Amino acid sequence: IMGDSCAFGWAIHDYDSTFQAVTEHRLREREQPYRVYNFGQPAYSTTQGQVLFERWFPVINPDYIVLYFGWNDIWPTPMLTDRQYLDLLRSLQNPLVRQLRKSNAYQALEALFHSRIDTSATRGGIESRRNRVPVDEAIENYGRIVSAARANNVDVIVILPPFSNEGESDLYGIIGYNDRIRAALGDQ
Repeated sequence: IMGDSCAFGWAIHDYDSTFQAVTEHRLREREQPYRVYNFGQPAYSTTQGQVLFERWFPVINPDYIVLYFGWNDIWPTPMLTDRQYLDLLRSLQNPLVRQLRKSNAYQALEALFHSRIDTSATRGGIESRRNRVPVDEAIENYGRIVSAARANNVDVIVILPPFSNEGESDLYGIIGYNDRIRAALGDQ
């Protein structure tokens, strides 16, 4: 199981009620010899999930994968998308960049940068703001995972979170977001 806090079992106080435990229990009832691994991480997006998949998929070598992402992809970000942020983190590992980050000039630039973050980007509907993972990137993330899994004869189940377009304003539009992902995955 890979996903965000929903897959992880956030706020479920009884382990036997988590997605992982219920799945294991039902497989045992059918006398299926499966072990269920839960790689769900609270606050993870499909971008982070793809990195996790690339690291653990060859090690676990699963028969099935359940992907349950979505809530965190649609959250607004005042600046960088998750992919941009991961690219930045990779570049920060460069020895020259690490040395530069210790300088006073860098500290001043970083302070200026943080003071310029545009928080207005989080206001408005889904189309007028920047999501942590833009829908086209989410489709690409799902596509990479699904393609790699299927190339290894692994079945994939994708669960997209349901949510009304009314209510929580930060999640407004998730139905349209998920509809685009569902349409793209239908071709795979």
